[in-house]
Amino acid sequence: MRARSAPDTHPMIRVRLVPLLRASLFVPLGGAAFAAGSPYIQTVEEQLQQLGYAVGEIDGVFDQALEAGLNAFKADAGLPQNGLLDRETRTLIEARVQTPHANQPDSTGASAASAKPPPAAPNTATPARSQPAQTIGPATPPPASSADADPDAATRYAQATRRPVVFGDPAWRAERPTYRRRIGWIAEVAAEFGGDELVTVTLDNNEREDITAGDGLLLAGGGYWLLRPDFGLQGLLGYKLNESSAADSDLGVERWTLEASAFTFVGEVQLTAGVVHHRDIDFDGDGFLPDFSFDDATGLKLDAAWRWFALSYTQIDYEVNGFRFDAGSIGLRLRGGF
Repeated sequence: MRARSAPDTHPMIRVRLVPLLRASLFVPLGGAAFAAGSPYIQTVEEQLQQLGYAVGEIDGVFDQALEAGLNAFKADAGLPQNGLLDRETRTLIEARVQTPHANQPDSTGASAASAKPPPAAPNTATPARSQPAQTIGPATPPPASSADADPDAATRYAQATRRPVVFGDPAWRAERPTYRRRIGWIAEVAAEFGGDELVTVTLDNNEREDITAGDGLLLAGGGYWLLRPDFGLQGLLGYKLNESSAADSDLGVERWTLEASAFTFVGEVQLTAGVVHHRDIDFDGDGFLPDFSFDDATGLKLDAAWRWFALSYTQIDYEVNGFRFDAGSIGLRLRGGF
């Protein structure tokens, strides 16, 4: 495992990736790194050595010697030499151990990526057409005597002379500032909280900070399409980042998010349900830990909104090397449309 002297702002970092690496790393000020052995890593070392690759001491520690041996194996297999012990590499190592004669350079390069389902066919349903507003001729104000005799006459006169509002006009649904048109754009900023702990950072003031799989600041934008006055579809592309607040440290998790959902209105409350997909989910070890990537993940998302504000819930799991982490979250969102 690579280590470096920690900046003054975070003299000690403790790794909580117990299910993944089964190790703890302590980096004191100006000191060396000490790591506990991992049975999982030790098995990889033994298998690589069995295949003829130098990995240094068999101690269960992901150090530079193991990384060099791992890269040598990946080079022979036609895989990117990035030092990552991902699921594809782990599976290939086990396959080569079981079939030693297959331990030859892979002429086909990296194994084919898992086939992804084709994108959902666009909704071709024709939006319901609003009925043309009925033409209302000039109304004659009721005489004062009639109004006195019929108190509702003045109300009927006011309704008859009021200009009808047509679905899609700028004046339509003025109380819903985010969705004023049939088709428009939408933008969101959100703070999300939750998920399993990945890393615990201890700063020099003895404060502890957890990096979890679900925490992060999200910026997203996309478009919406109102099929009816109270029902529509929307899609969003976002970027979510969660990293340590320590100065001179980028240790954390980043990812891209894709969301497709349907929404409806109950009075002035907007209810939304849809599917969210996270991709390029990367953990940046910032030199204290090896960088690695989670598998792409898909989950469900619900939210309830009033005007510009929304409360959301996301259910999604991240997976790496066969280990699963809860990355679900509860979010506070600020949403605007135009």
